[in-house]
Amino acid sequence: MCSSGGHVVSMPPMMQQSSDTPIQKADVIPKPQELAELVRRHIPDAVVEVGLFSGDDHFEMSVTSSAFAGKNRVAQHKMVYAALGDHMRQRVHALALTTRAA
Repeated sequence: MCSSGGHVVSMPPMMQQSSDTPIQKADVIPKPQELAELVRRHIPDAVVEVGLFSGDDHFEMSVTSSAFAGKNRVAQHKMVYAALGDHMRQRVHALALTTRAA
């Protein structure tokens, strides 16, 4: 999914799950198709591919959309993070994200 020129973005500590909050891992980890649907709901023309690359909470995502036209990579990634909402703060441990304009 990620091309060799893709970028892996790690989340800042404030977006990572707090270790002092006991959460059952099996109850909160989303499936790849659920993450793809969240992005499609917020970016309707998005072509989204999501897979797991390590364990069950390390995701790889590629998003292509005309909504990204004229936006830099940071702005594109912010759009995807906004679509993922609380999943990025609590349920997704790592996301390798590649975005491109359609």
